[in-house]
Amino acid sequence: MVVCERQVQTVVGFTHPAVTAAVHYGQNSFKSELEYDEREIAVTDARSLAARPSLDDYGFMLTGHETAVSDFTDPAQIETIYRQEMCDLVQGITGAEKVIVFHTQLRDNSPSAHTDIRRPAAVPHIDYNEDTFRLRAREEMGEEAEQWLCRRFAAYNVWRGVRPVREMPLAVADARTVREDDFRKTIIHEKPGEPTPYVGMPLTFNPDQRWYFFPDMQPNEALLFKQCDSDHDRIQWTPHVAIDVPSKADPTPRVSFEVRTLAFF
Repeated sequence: MVVCERQVQTVVGFTHPAVTAAVHYGQNSFKSELEYDEREIAVTDARSLAARPSLDDYGFMLTGHETAVSDFTDPAQIETIYRQEMCDLVQGITGAEKVIVFHTQLRDNSPSAHTDIRRPAAVPHIDYNEDTFRLRAREEMGEEAEQWLCRRFAAYNVWRGVRPVREMPLAVADARTVREDDFRKTIIHEKPGEPTPYVGMPLTFNPDQRWYFFPDMQPNEALLFKQCDSDHDRIQWTPHVAIDVPSKADPTPRVSFEVRTLAFF
């Protein structure tokens, strides 16, 4: 059976290949020291694929997920409800023995959003390199970390719209089409004067890269994608980026929530 894949064209600001090292400001990426290389890319509607993408082939997947969180701006609900929901979700899908959540993030593209709330990330990237994921495990787990880091581990993000996503949907690359030398390294500062020990991985353009998104994501859907695997024979990197795909029907600003997790096997 042949299924026609639907695509949109959009312009994305990749990291310029001449960049060797730069500072990235997490709370204000527009002040980062990166040079950009704007490219028009085709982004395929993943809902139109004949076979559903999975974590083991494309490096990403869409799943249904009902959350008990009623207010994603309420830190108490995130800590007491959502963290455990995400651990259970990732553990159930991957079969991991243990899952931790080590980062949570609300993003709001509304003009009225508070300046401390992050906007959608418009630069294709992986959040961290493998050494940084190991560091985050040690920060989160303390002395317990070493007994888990000697096993295989993988980093997965879980992303969802707090409301239906009409604007700035998240695009993800097919991990099989991404090479290690497509990435550059950045030193991450939360903001000027606040350095961190973390290293990020912004992406340069490669015409072999293939990009996908799930249009009209609903609040009861979650997008999972892999960012690292300590078993280097497995799928490794799934870069992600917010893309500009104007909605003719509903220009409602995007509000989303994401978590970063580590799964141990």
